[in-house]
Amino acid sequence: MSVTDKVKWSSRNVASWVLFLVTVFVISYLGWMYFHSRSKTGDTCTRNSDCSSKLCYVEDGRHMRYCTERCTGDGDCPQGWSCLQPPLLPKGMYICIRR
Repeated sequence: MSVTDKVKWSSRNVASWVLFLVTVFVISYLGWMYFHSRSKTGDTCTRNSDCSSKLCYVEDGRHMRYCTERCTGDGDCPQGWSCLQPPLLPKGMYICIRR
C-alpha cells in the first residue's frame, strides 16, 4: 500500500465518522422535539397523548379539555389550581384541576 492509499483510507474513515455523528445528532434532536413539543399543564388538548403528562382532563359543565398532571397536594399544582380526585378516576389518583 502506498502513502496515497493510506490518506484515502483515512479520509473515508473520517467521512464515515462524521456521517455517523450527524445521524446520531439528528435522531436525538427529533426524539427530543417529539417528547418536548407536547403540551404542558393548562394547555388545551384533545387526547392524553397531546400532553407531556399523558393526562388530558375533560371538565364537566364547561366543555373544556386541558392538560393536567398527577399530584399529592395543592402544592404540586400551579397557582390557582387544586389537587382533587374527580369521580371518574381510579381511587387514590389525584390530579391538578383549575379552580
